[in-house]
Amino acid sequence: MGNISACLSDETESNLNWPPGGIPEQYRVVGRSGATIRISENLDSPILLTIPAGKILQVDMVKGRRCRIIEPVQGWGSTSTEKGYVIIEKCNIENSKYKVVFREGVVVRNGSDPNNSEIVRLIPFGEVVESIGEITIVNDVKRVQLSDGWISMTRPPLDEQDDKEIVLLEKIE
Repeated sequence: MGNISACLSDETESNLNWPPGGIPEQYRVVGRSGATIRISENLDSPILLTIPAGKILQVDMVKGRRCRIIEPVQGWGSTSTEKGYVIIEKCNIENSKYKVVFREGVVVRNGSDPNNSEIVRLIPFGEVVESIGEITIVNDVKRVQLSDGWISMTRPPLDEQDDKEIVLLEKIE
């Protein structure tokens, strides 16, 4: 059996022994089409994979618009496009308080995906809830984790002619 490094390009081989970066921090993929991860910082380097929206990443280095990912895979991704569209952003892991501003209230579900989870309870209009820090995106809707489940921050427009999403929660400082 041959030497595996002989099968790798110089660029790939150099990433196997990365110099240490800073203290890893949590980032989240927020781009609708996910985040393209490449072998090196160079935008022309080979693509490793595309990580879907909502996934958490461990990043140990940011250089301009590029970030070095160490988990779930080692590679480089763009934090934003040249025009400013955000693809990967630093996680806000602090607990936050939200007030329910949707008149019909919001539904708490036992999972982050509303299509594959069960209803836990209904939170009425005007009630204040506290998140436990986790926010994810499912089908272009931001979802916030509570101690007993997940709630949506917004709701898609009711019809195709209305392009504004419906706000369900308001963050309280």
